[in-house]
Order: sequence, then structure tokens, then C-alpha cells
Amino acid sequence: MFGDPVIADAIRDRLEHAALTIHITGESYRGVKARKLASKKKDA
Repeated sequence: MFGDPVIADAIRDRLEHAALTIHITGESYRGVKARKLASKKKDA
């Protein structure tokens, strides 16, 4: 997207410095939903 890798790195660095990182633990909701759908199909 950016032709100059130095500028791209500078932009990434500024974004990363200002970013708030949130670490989420636990099971993925997508995984739970996919297993429910699979069990419904298996029962049908």
C-alpha cells in the first residue's frame, strides 16, 4: 500500500504506540456456535 517501507514502518509504529491492547481469554464464541450448528445437523 505504501511505496516506501520506511514510511510504512513509521506509520505502523505511531499506530502501535497509541493503540490500546486488549487480551481476551476464554473460548471463542464462533467455535461454540459452530459446534451447536454441527450437532443440530448431526441430529437431523
